Amino acid sequence: MERLINQLFSNWGLLAENFRGERIPLGVGVFLLLGQGLYLMLRSTIWIGLGWGEPVQISSIIFFISMSAVGIIGFVDDRWGRYDIKGLRGHLQYAREHRKLTTGLWKVIIIMLAAMLVSVNIAHPNHWWFVIVILMLSSNLFNLLDVRPGRAGKLFLLMGLLSFFLTGDWYGLFGEWLGLWGVWLLLIIGDLQGKWMLGDAGSNLLGFVTGIWIISLYPFWIQLMLGFVFLWLHWFAEKYSIQRWVEAHHWIRRVDEWGRIR
Repeated sequence: MERLINQLFSNWGLLAENFRGERIPLGVGVFLLLGQGLYLMLRSTIWIGLGWGEPVQISSIIFFISMSAVGIIGFVDDRWGRYDIKGLRGHLQYAREHRKLTTGLWKVIIIMLAAMLVSVNIAHPNHWWFVIVILMLSSNLFNLLDVRPGRAGKLFLLMGLLSFFLTGDWYGLFGEWLGLWGVWLLLIIGDLQGKWMLGDAGSNLLGFVTGIWIISLYPFWIQLMLGFVFLWLHWFAEKYSIQRWVEAHHWIRRVDEWGRIR
């Protein structure tokens, strides 16, 4: 599989330097989207043809359309993004100076529209704006943290297990997302080994799905608490550096390195 991915992403012009300076495939997280799409198609086919299982709900279709938009724009940013422009402030400054939107700003717009679509489906009429904020913050937070092998994938697993502990909703966390989890299992080892990078296509998508869990399964007080935590982490990342903070604290660095294969 490694050879196939290397050849495919090389042909697409999607090899990029990782933090070690090695050129490896970037954006393999797009396969997460394909896995979930195939799973929903299979579920629909089995239910229609054989009458087995549960039909695909409208909410599942809306979630998939939304996450597709996030994954695709992330993939576009992986392929054509400007990596010399850092942070939202940098992208806004570039847009003002050149009268042109970067792929990074397009990504913000598309993720906001995707979050709006989700909010229409599951939000209380008075909380739709809060749903949008949580989804955007969660999606971008995974992207901010994903600067070392396996970090976004491990955080996704941690949030899945934590969510199951808090809610006990096995189907809403795993059964509904079986295709996504299946591809996650295929990709996480190579990610931890530094053979490929999920890229924005993967990290933004995993963060967006985590946001869906938060706003659809968690009680509001936990949503509110996590919203403040996400805001603080964004402020901290903009003003300082999460990576430098991790490296400066031995036990945090040890936790961050769990599962990472050198």
